[in-house]
Amino acid sequence: MGAGLVLSERAYLPARHQHPLDCRRQNRSETVLDVETGQALSFASDNPELLANGNVLIADEGNNRAIEVTHVIGSASTIVASFTASGTAGAMAFASRLPNGNTLLTDAGNNRIVEVNSTDSVLWEYVTTDRPGSNPAPAPTRAVRLANGNSLISDQFNDQVIEVNQAKQIVAAYGTINTPGYSPKSALARMNAPYSAYVIGDYTGITPPF
Repeated sequence: MGAGLVLSERAYLPARHQHPLDCRRQNRSETVLDVETGQALSFASDNPELLANGNVLIADEGNNRAIEVTHVIGSASTIVASFTASGTAGAMAFASRLPNGNTLLTDAGNNRIVEVNSTDSVLWEYVTTDRPGSNPAPAPTRAVRLANGNSLISDQFNDQVIEVNQAKQIVAAYGTINTPGYSPKSALARMNAPYSAYVIGDYTGITPPF
């Protein structure tokens, strides 16, 4: 891939804003709060991302959707867009806004990554179980679009991180499919339920820091 890769068990992306967001996990459910006002934006959700338009994109996992909400200090937040892959999504683990205006969804409940447009129409998808040796329910947890146009997918219970191109071909893989383990010398050999992965310095599909 030509760049460093960061792998982690679990990580939340900090919002780059003077009024940051806070993700609090309580009994496996999350509340997304504005830390300045204490205002609740969503429940049973994951990974709030501050967008360039000032709104917040949230993977509303418990409600099988991603939502875009307004974020104005002192005002109640309202949902301005909802993304469900035309009503087919389940257990939305992650969502990110792409430079082309589309939204990349990590649909863990259906073991797939989906790109939808502003009207929630499916433009592209990759199903992680469509591989020999796959776990029947790998529940991918994170997919980010890279600067080269490929998607980096944390395919949790397949114990792999894979890079997939637009033709749905795997061009790089870390770990051995559906074979959990630990390799002290190389992540290429074994991984154990990777939750998130990013290429260092590549903020194409996620909110960059200052």
